[in-house]
Amino acid sequence: MKFLPILVEFLVTDFTKSLNFYIDIIGFKVEYQRKTPNFAFLSYNGSQIMIQELKPSEKEIEKLEYPFGRGINFQIETDSVQTIIDSLAKSNYSLKREKKIVGTERTIFFMVAEKF
Repeated sequence: MKFLPILVEFLVTDFTKSLNFYIDIIGFKVEYQRKTPNFAFLSYNGSQIMIQELKPSEKEIEKLEYPFGRGINFQIETDSVQTIIDSLAKSNYSLKREKKIVGTERTIFFMVAEKF
């Protein structure tokens, strides 16, 4: 696998729950994973992200407050946005805004990550 020129790494407080969200609900796959600290490199249809679990002491040192990443938007390319939306709904994740079509092939939607 070729790495993208820029990759994002999300710090998470519950690695197992986050990994489940990206793999089982969105459809990412694990490219590699390590245990100390809990970390995974994930890919989906050409997109790549990393997730890493924060140690309790790191959260206090960095003065991070949940939910992390406020004010940042990310876009992934998919063959079926509706499949992802249906999977989110099935797992009780609601959309913050309804999807809207931009042009003929691109769909934009926003998720509420309250339970995530």
